[in-house]
Order: sequence, then C-alpha cells, then structure tokens
Amino acid sequence: MIPTPNEIRKAFIEVIEYINKHTKELKKNEPELFTEVCQFHLKELIKRWQEKDPSSQMLWDIKEHHHYINWLDKETPLGSLWFIYIKKGMSLRLHIMAINYENQKKTILAL
Repeated sequence: MIPTPNEIRKAFIEVIEYINKHTKELKKNEPELFTEVCQFHLKELIKRWQEKDPSSQMLWDIKEHHHYINWLDKETPLGSLWFIYIKKGMSLRLHIMAINYENQKKTILAL
C-alpha cells in the first residue's frame, strides 16, 4: 500500500514527539542529534511538514534535510521511528516516479 503524505507526516510527528519526550536521554546517548547542523535540518523538516497540503515537489525538496539525520541506528527506538518515516517517504516517492515515467512513456509513444 502506498502511504499518503499525511501518513508520512504522522510518522515524522512520531519522531519529533519521541525526541521531545526523551530529550535528556538523547542528549546523553545521541549528542549528534543536538548539534547546530542537525537542529537546523530538523527545524526545516518541521517547517515543511507543517504545510497543510504537502505537494509532491515538497517531498523532493525535503530529502536534502534527511542526510543530516540518517545516521541514526535503526536498532534504537528513535532510529526505528526514523527508519519507518524514511521508508514511507521513499515508497511514495518511488510511486510518484513510476507514474511520471509511465506518463513520459505515453507522451513519447504518442509523438
């Protein structure tokens, strides 16, 4: 099943809620998460996901912010939540790419 942007948003919100709830523990065990660079990119992601109707373009634009957080170990609770979020986002993006490919192929064949 292809996730909707709202399902991806909910997965991201779970990540942020986990960070907020476990800040003290995370500062000790995952200090990289609290560097200026990671905090900047998390804030950018929060800002983007606050859009009421995320566009497919927004889904492409936010990928640059993920690179600064993708180091999380998926065996940890936070890393597991992050992995679920990324996996949902990638599933939708691949689906959009497949649709675009099919549309381009139809356009070329129609020429």
